[in-house]
Amino acid sequence: MDILEFVDTSYNLYIKNLHEFIESYEYLFLRNSSNISTSPNIEDEYKEHCKNYLEEYLLELYSSYIKFIHDLFQSKYYGQDDDTQLYVRAIDRFLRRSLNDIYKYLFTQNALEKIRLMLDKFLIFSIECRLKFYHTYIDRNFHDQILELRKSLTIIQTPINEQSEHHHHQQSSSSSQLNLAQCVDKMLKQLTNDIKYTFQNLSTFFDGTEMIGNIGKKTLSAKQFATNHVWNGFFLTLLYRLITYFEHEYTTANSHSIIIKHEQSSPPILLLMLSKLILNFDSSSIPYLCTVFEEKFNLILENNQRGTYFIY
Repeated sequence: MDILEFVDTSYNLYIKNLHEFIESYEYLFLRNSSNISTSPNIEDEYKEHCKNYLEEYLLELYSSYIKFIHDLFQSKYYGQDDDTQLYVRAIDRFLRRSLNDIYKYLFTQNALEKIRLMLDKFLIFSIECRLKFYHTYIDRNFHDQILELRKSLTIIQTPINEQSEHHHHQQSSSSSQLNLAQCVDKMLKQLTNDIKYTFQNLSTFFDGTEMIGNIGKKTLSAKQFATNHVWNGFFLTLLYRLITYFEHEYTTANSHSIIIKHEQSSPPILLLMLSKLILNFDSSSIPYLCTVFEEKFNLILENNQRGTYFIY
């Protein structure tokens, strides 16, 4: 069963049992007066105490249930698939039903604020969980290409036969250079498209989740979502991850430290290709992706946000 079906099924069973308990509790302790003769003040105080107890019990139960759903969204099976629409609908359904079903059983403003805080935290968590998924997705695609490139380089770099004709060697060299350029372009296109694809999915995430787009705007506006989560949480974090990887490749190749000498050293050609990839990504992909971001989230970036991200 998918995450949406699971949320519906578990929620129906859980809330049904919870409703039955609440109705029984209210009937026994809140609606009917005690047969024992007591003053109105004592009876009111008794009912107020019962209301507080019921609220605390509900908050405790629902906190445990939110944690349970939290763990499901974090799991590889339910939270790490690539069906954005399904993921969004499950979050939206859970948040809306929580508001409709739980709020009406709370009596004090303090209890309402506690539930709202729980749901807000879950909403932020579900966004962070999705960002983690996209980072992992892009990392996997990128490093699969690096691995494929390393294998290709071992094939291309064949020993030069001293008895081969000079003309034949020039053709082979030219062919290799052409292939290297194509590899760089392929990696650049894949990386750029993955980021663009993620911008589109995060836009769908925001637009398709009623709690974020409407009721949730008081705590999470469109600008906050785009700036804090999409731009800073996803895009800039991804760039820092790429920079860290590039730095590691260069450091591993240039350092003779005992600590890292056991690691596979990056061949010079790979370092040249990565350098070219960085240049092309910085000069062409980043301006393009900034424009995509602005269009998807209707937000104009400041000039300093469009600056150079890679330091040579």
